Amino acid sequence: MIKNQKQLTSSVFSNKWKFLLQILTLFIIILPMSIVQLCLYPKVVQSEALFYIDGGLGNFQIKAKNDQFRSESENSRRHVSLGIDLEKDRYPMRFKFQGTFFSTDEKSEEWISHTTGSLHNIRLDAHGVTLDALAYYTPYTYSPAEDMFHLKPFIGGGLVYKRFKLDRKGLNGSMIPLTSNDQYYFGNQSILAIGAMPHMGLFLEIPKFDVECSLSLGWQFLAVKSNSNYYVSFSGGNEIRYPFHIYTSGSSIVTDIQIMKNWESFTVGLGFLWEKTQIDDKNTYFYTDVSGDVYLPLPELEITETFGFISFKYLF
Repeated sequence: MIKNQKQLTSSVFSNKWKFLLQILTLFIIILPMSIVQLCLYPKVVQSEALFYIDGGLGNFQIKAKNDQFRSESENSRRHVSLGIDLEKDRYPMRFKFQGTFFSTDEKSEEWISHTTGSLHNIRLDAHGVTLDALAYYTPYTYSPAEDMFHLKPFIGGGLVYKRFKLDRKGLNGSMIPLTSNDQYYFGNQSILAIGAMPHMGLFLEIPKFDVECSLSLGWQFLAVKSNSNYYVSFSGGNEIRYPFHIYTSGSSIVTDIQIMKNWESFTVGLGFLWEKTQIDDKNTYFYTDVSGDVYLPLPELEITETFGFISFKYLF
């Protein structure tokens, strides 16, 4: 038993260092880009600030799959965001800082075991936060002679932080086989993801109507830590909760469309966002059985968020 504990501790610390190394690598990649941008365009610090708040409704869908099982749940999603948008007229740089809190309703999460075909349900309530610090660089602006519109393609990048809390409440159905004698099911999960986000898109300004439209497409490369609870039932009938810290990686693709109408210092906007986050699966050492090592799986997770929102901006 002591040997198994040492193996488990060694595995946890090894994965932790890998996780920290992934985060350090992301900062090493993004920091030189930011320094170069600030050196080339130092006047951007004189930018005007737009404070904004937005709220939205949509769908939150989570799928999980592993060699032993698959699951699926779709909930209603609502959110509120606060942010600051920094931009200076006639300068090619723009910065955006945003924090978002979201939550879902409580719905049933269905799990199907591949080995037995049995179905069981867990009540799922999801919520979390995201933080973004993004920069936009517009290398070129196209305007026709009549100045009817301004078209500004942009490229950019930044840092992202995601936190998903998956609260599961109770089990109705069969557990998932772990070995010939033991079974398990998932409890609560807290998923932390930190990474870098390159993105591209365009701004379309129509000065006559004080309207701005934007379209962006971004990719997020994430280092992920999942704090997961497993409930294991042994052959003797005892059920015990085991918390695990699992270090892995993931990625996201994000698409965002917005239309904004300006009235001097006040702006109202409508937007639509689609985001899909993929978290890689990972097996974590649990104990050594007579027939060999036993692992608890972190399944491959796919979280899809689709929602519309309305935003209010104020220039100060």
